[in-house]
Amino acid sequence: STTSTINKILSEDGIESTITKSKWCLREAMCYVMGVNDMSLKDVIEQNGSPKIYKSVKCRHDEGLATTPKVNPTNCFESLCRIIAGQQLAGAAAQSIWIRLLETTKPQLSPQKILKLSEMGLEQNLQKPAGLSKAKAKSIVDLAQRFDSNVLQDSFLMSAPEEDVRRALLHVRGLGPWSCDMFLMFYLEKPNILPLGDLGVRKGIAKHFRLRGSGKQGTLCAKKDVDKMMEVTNPYKPYLSILSYYMWKVADTPNICDTPKKKTPPEKDRKENKNKRRRI
Repeated sequence: STTSTINKILSEDGIESTITKSKWCLREAMCYVMGVNDMSLKDVIEQNGSPKIYKSVKCRHDEGLATTPKVNPTNCFESLCRIIAGQQLAGAAAQSIWIRLLETTKPQLSPQKILKLSEMGLEQNLQKPAGLSKAKAKSIVDLAQRFDSNVLQDSFLMSAPEEDVRRALLHVRGLGPWSCDMFLMFYLEKPNILPLGDLGVRKGIAKHFRLRGSGKQGTLCAKKDVDKMMEVTNPYKPYLSILSYYMWKVADTPNICDTPKKKTPPEKDRKENKNKRRRI
């Protein structure tokens, strides 16, 4: 059954408590998503295990690990700074810039620290040491000003309705719909986020649901193909965040036909390669 399959996956992943920051249950969400559409995601879920993005979910594998320097954001301001720093960057590059930003703002990344560095000289004291673009540095300063003046507060962002949070964040320089989605999904751990502005999610949707869009070579367009994508994903509500996670996994999984075939070298090249191996 779906429940026994999910329980097995969670057990293998060491998951003990499945209640997230927003008070919904990861176990229930996974069961729901697996059961939709004739269990079309069953193989994907079994291959990839449970989502590894929920920091509030308790995992026994985390116990007893050596202490490491603080890397994960501990408040809304830090989370939004990390999102801005990582915009348009791949995972490893985004993590590297985030760590540089933490190093630059020691002992603590705070609105007051950012504003102090900015007053001392934005480029020399924040932008260059943290490896930020000028636009990203200015965005982080604008964010810091809003937190410092209490225009934005953790208490509001953690408790306000989702649309109010979006509306408030979209006033921040450099924060768009994708950044709002990342904050809602990863830090606030909201269950029903579908970031159609994310290329990986759109690739996963196209691949899993066999959709062709209006973009080049049939790719899905974030604006023109919204209705088409919403139609196939609507059955997964209210757990679109879980679907999004597995769409990223689908996008990252190569098709068998995508694996490049090894070329057979001509007879002459095979003999030369054989002779070279003998000389090594």
